Amino acid sequence: MEEFKQHYKGLIDESLTCQDKVELIKKCEKYTDEVIRKDVLPEDIVDIHKNYILTLNLTREDVFKTLDVLQEIVKGFGYSYRDYQRLVDKLQVHDKEIDLASSLQQTMLKTDIPQFDSIQIGVISVAAQKVSGDYFNLIDHNDGTMSFAVADVIGKVYQLL
Repeated sequence: MEEFKQHYKGLIDESLTCQDKVELIKKCEKYTDEVIRKDVLPEDIVDIHKNYILTLNLTREDVFKTLDVLQEIVKGFGYSYRDYQRLVDKLQVHDKEIDLASSLQQTMLKTDIPQFDSIQIGVISVAAQKVSGDYFNLIDHNDGTMSFAVADVIGKVYQLL
């Protein structure tokens, strides 16, 4: 955490003397990416900012310059949160689709097991997840014979995103 504090303080110092705001913004964006990856919280950045500028003898104008850095950093957290929220929304849609597929599979592909005096038939099909890749069907021809089909879909892929 100390490394992030020092880096942030360097950005603050640079904001007070910087002529090239575009370059400073790029540095802020890079810094934001680093702290997000290391799970540093936005409130930690605000605390670092507040505590550091209190140690400096800044004019009102200088304080506003430092707030530009804080604004860029916090903006990055906002983008990250929106990306996270979009992903959560997509996963919720995906889960609903999987639930629907599972429900359809259980109702539409349900097979009645015919009963014969000469043979006992049992079937167990357990999905590894919510949707199974197994399919079976048994048909009683009502003449003492039956037909059956068994299929297994291998390598099924769900599109998550």
